[in-house]
Amino acid sequence: MTFRWLPDPDRYAHPRLSWLAQYAFDVVLGRLFRVDHDLPQGFAPAPGSIIVSNHLRDSDAPILGTLIYRRDGVRMRGVLPFFAMREDLFQRGALANLLYACPWPFIHLLHAIPLAWLFGNVRTLPMRRLREFTWHDTLRELVVAGMGAREPAAVFNVRGLRELHESLGRLPVRVDAIDPWRMGTMRVARWGLRRLQLEALQSLAPDFRAVVAAQLRVMADRLDAGQSLYFAPEGHISMDGRFGRIRAGTWRLGRMTKVPPAFLPVTLSYDALGPGRTRAIVRMGARLDDLPFDDPPGLARQVRVALEANRVVTLSHLLAWFLCHRRTAFAASGLETWVEQVLQQAREQGLPMDPLLARRPLPTLLDERLRWLGRKHLLARRDRQWINRWPPHTPPGWLRKAGIVRYLANALEDFAPALAKVMPPCE
Repeated sequence: MTFRWLPDPDRYAHPRLSWLAQYAFDVVLGRLFRVDHDLPQGFAPAPGSIIVSNHLRDSDAPILGTLIYRRDGVRMRGVLPFFAMREDLFQRGALANLLYACPWPFIHLLHAIPLAWLFGNVRTLPMRRLREFTWHDTLRELVVAGMGAREPAAVFNVRGLRELHESLGRLPVRVDAIDPWRMGTMRVARWGLRRLQLEALQSLAPDFRAVVAAQLRVMADRLDAGQSLYFAPEGHISMDGRFGRIRAGTWRLGRMTKVPPAFLPVTLSYDALGPGRTRAIVRMGARLDDLPFDDPPGLARQVRVALEANRVVTLSHLLAWFLCHRRTAFAASGLETWVEQVLQQAREQGLPMDPLLARRPLPTLLDERLRWLGRKHLLARRDRQWINRWPPHTPPGWLRKAGIVRYLANALEDFAPALAKVMPPCE
């Protein structure tokens, strides 16, 4: 029987499972995010093209996926591209590593739940990255490379030995006697290769490069077969809101295909300082053809410019900037005047604007946001003025509302530096 709920069921090993996973992603994301986008009706990436985007959150790729496969009731109308995803999520124990802060008995249960079968059915392909190569991964690769019988002092550098002492209490006699599950949360610490001495690192390098080359070869074969691919050129989520360095895999992949692929830049922005579901704004740029894959710096500049040019200025960006630079009390009318001046300057510079600003009156939006910031204890109301309670030394991040403020302020300064320089003073 033909499975008609997917547009290309013959390309899935388990089409019913694939449909169920895509349906679940769409329903869950619809409860978490409100998405504004400018993708044309019936949009589908051209065969053999690479979709590139900035990388702000784990939700970036699922949001793009739901826009492309376009759920219509129980049917999917669009063809889902393949997605490059961090390799560690395909490994045994990935769910336990993701939820490492859970109680220990629960971690044991999570360790038995595999994720590779799920990711394989939503067209994800593993991509090894240095950043996500953890302590756990490093120990595994040392044993595979034949260094399991060595003493830890002969393999790990000073930093690695110190962390082993802190997590285990004492050093085992052999490397293969180290149980990563006794290391607590240290086992999922990133940049595991930075804990090795140079000799050990050089011993792992050939196999590491061979794995990356094989993974890129699989992606290139998918492109040559007429499939499309989502690839985040930064290689990892931005930790501070700023656009990161374009990684080598971006241009290496273009060299491996039979025909140089076209890049389709898609930019995501988040309006996260407001009531209700977080808003995600998705904008598509002009297709990039004839990219200089033999000139990595030139390719990186073109991709970065194409992505940064489509990031929109949201009210959350402006409120975040205001909170970071205003320490004295202010009135709602003063904030409104400041926001109007900044928006006028942004329009004069030709910056893309959040469509919400054209749909609803600014005073209404600001009133809602100020009350919401008050409920989140980032502002306090005193008489007819607002007091800034945002902790000024908060690091950027998505886990705390105060961290989102710093993250979005950094993002605005990064993608709109000219605007940041001419903004009227907040004080």
